[in-house]
Parts: sequence; structure tokens; C-alpha cells
Amino acid sequence: NKDEDLEQEVIEESEEHKMARGAGCEDVRTRTTIRNLRIREDTAKYLLNLDLSSAHYDPKTRSMRGNPHLPDQRDDKLYHGDNALRNSGNALDVVQMQVFCWDANDKGTEVHLQGAPSHAEAMYNNFKAKKEMLKADYKKQLLDKYGGGEHLEKAPQELLFGQSEAYVQYSRDGKVVKGEEKQVAKSKYEEDLYLHNHTSVWGSYWEAGKWGYECCHQFVKSSYCLGAAGKNADNNVLKQIEANAEKEQSFQESQEKIQQELEQRRLMEQMQKLNEEMMQNEEDTTRKEKEEKQEENRKKRQREEWAAMDDETDDRKRKYNSGRSDFEVTEEEAEAWRKTQIHEADPMKAFLEKG
Repeated sequence: NKDEDLEQEVIEESEEHKMARGAGCEDVRTRTTIRNLRIREDTAKYLLNLDLSSAHYDPKTRSMRGNPHLPDQRDDKLYHGDNALRNSGNALDVVQMQVFCWDANDKGTEVHLQGAPSHAEAMYNNFKAKKEMLKADYKKQLLDKYGGGEHLEKAPQELLFGQSEAYVQYSRDGKVVKGEEKQVAKSKYEEDLYLHNHTSVWGSYWEAGKWGYECCHQFVKSSYCLGAAGKNADNNVLKQIEANAEKEQSFQESQEKIQQELEQRRLMEQMQKLNEEMMQNEEDTTRKEKEEKQEENRKKRQREEWAAMDDETDDRKRKYNSGRSDFEVTEEEAEAWRKTQIHEADPMKAFLEKG
């Protein structure tokens, strides 16, 4: 039993070592932690860009698929993410070869990239050679049928850079001393053709966003040239326009001044009217106060006269309706007294008397 257990442990240990080698390491305990090791002198991926919106870093697999650098940083020496590494070098060729193997299997040809990589690569190279050959034959057929092959030929090197063996010697002032001067390429259109008595071409003069003729300063194309007279007429028109603009501006300024004066006059009239109303109110208040003071003095003199009469006449001998009293009852006091009286027709009379 012990021998069987020992043999089973040896088998399990050997299987674990095989799995570890497949993972890229020799130690079983560290097979999941050293897949993406880096050189200790290199900067860690997650320290390349500390911005929170930077590329995502997976700490479990130590992978960063996106590019941690900014778009304007395109240095080839920088780390641009795991996806950039997968799409660089021969990775694209391997992907295209895998696609070719899948298509070949779908069409009945048995080829496997992982099972027989050399066989798959040889078939893929033959396929590309035949494809290029068929493309060249198709191109040749089109040129034979429609022509135009001369336009696809590459021009000579001396024509591409404008070089030739012609020797030309120039003087200090730019004149040709020896050899022939280089011919200037001309357009297929007629040049230096002046129409309608013009001495310059259309577009030789520009002013205020418009093109015209330099000889007469006219902005109408195909118009007849008037020479210096046209320039003078143009200047006179400009002067007239400036004068009209000045007149218009002075007229607007005068109108604005008149409007300001009218506004000031209207404000003065409003202020004067307000002052008159305030003075009238003050006069009314003063007159009312004066009348109240006179009434108060009259009542005071009347009470003093009644008091003097009471001193002279005994109150016990005074009749009930003698018309003399020390105070005068106002209308408000009389109304308040009438409200406190109980009327005979009042339905609440019994309740009020009981209370």
C-alpha cells in the first residue's frame, strides 16, 4: 500500500510539473504569477500613466491591453499596450495564415496550423504566389484590351527630379553667359492676352475684397479700359462717397443732439411740475394746520367764557337746557353713544338686559 501511494504521488507531481512547464515556469507554486514578468529596471505598466482615465490594468494577469500614453506620444520605444504587441511583428502573418487554414478546411483541404505548421506555411506561400500571378494576368488582359500601359510605367530618374546634362553658366546679375537658358513651362491657355484696351490682366488689382484691373481700377470683368481717367473717376467716386458718409454722419449727430435737448427739456418740465405739486401740497398742509389751530383757539375761548359764567351763576339755579357745558360733543361721540343704547324693537333686548 505504501508503495502504491508513493507511486501515485510521483505521478501527480510529474503531471503538475508538466502543467507548470506549459505555463512558462518550472516551479509549481509560482506557475500563475510569472507569466508576465518584467525586467526590474523597467517601469511597471501601472506607473506609466497615473491618470484615472488611462488604460485599464488587470493585476491578476498583469496585463494592460490599452495604450497608457497620450495619442500624441508616438515614440516606438514606448510601451503601447498588449494589443499593440499582439498586432506587431509576425503576429498579423500568423493570423492571416490561420484564416487561410480555416478557409482551406471549409473547402475540403486538410491543413492545421498548430498540428503541421511547416506544411501550413508552405501551402500559404503557394497560395499567395498563385494569387499574385492571377492578379498580374488579369491586369495584363485589361491593358491589352483597353490600353494605357504607358501611363503605368515609371518615369526616368532624371525627369523625376528635373536633372539633365545641359550645362548653363550665369553671371552675377543672373544673365546666361554659357549654354542655353532653361525653358519655362507654358500653360495650354493663352498668356499675356489683354482685351478691351487693358494693359494688365484681370485680378492684378484688389481692394475691399474685390478683384479688378490694375490699369484702370475697374472691378467689372471684360469692361473697357479707361486708363488714368478711370482711376480719376474712381477716386472722385470714392471722395463723393466719403463726403456723403460725412454728411450722413453729421446729420445723424445733429438729430441725436436734438433728441437729447428734447429729452432734457421734457425732464425739466417734469421736475418743474413735481416742484409745483410739492409746493401746493405744502401750502394746503399749512393752511389746514392754521385752520385747525384757529378752531382750537376758538373752542378754548368759548370754554373760558363758559367757565367765567359758571363762576358768576350758581349751577343749582341753571336750567337743564341752558346750552352751556364745559365740553362740546362731537359727531363721532354721539354715534358711539347711540350704538350702546338698547332699542325697543331689538330681538336681543331681553338678553342684553339680563347681561
